[in-house]
Amino acid sequence: MISEEIKKKRSKLEEQYNQDKKEIDRKEKQMTEEIELFKKESNQLLEKVRYLTKDDLWDKRSYYRKMEESQAAIQTESRKFYQSIEEKRTENKKKYMREIQKLEEADATSE
Repeated sequence: MISEEIKKKRSKLEEQYNQDKKEIDRKEKQMTEEIELFKKESNQLLEKVRYLTKDDLWDKRSYYRKMEESQAAIQTESRKFYQSIEEKRTENKKKYMREIQKLEEADATSE
């Protein structure tokens, strides 16, 4: 039978785990919104440039190549961010499970 102290510790661990999980989810949502806003604004800017320069003779290819490179860099960084978030989730889950296991082992040895 699980002691009251173990139940309390387990409850605290679960609460902390859930708080950490919510914080990670909040950061992910915030970053997703910022990325989407940036993409929208950069696409609008690109369309304005296209419209304003449609009859100009300057080298548009160079400009468009730079814009594509910038977008590729942003996508790379966003993938890194999401990978980092997933690693934090995994580590958070592992830490929680280790602590629960320690509590269960402590409870088993105290009986």
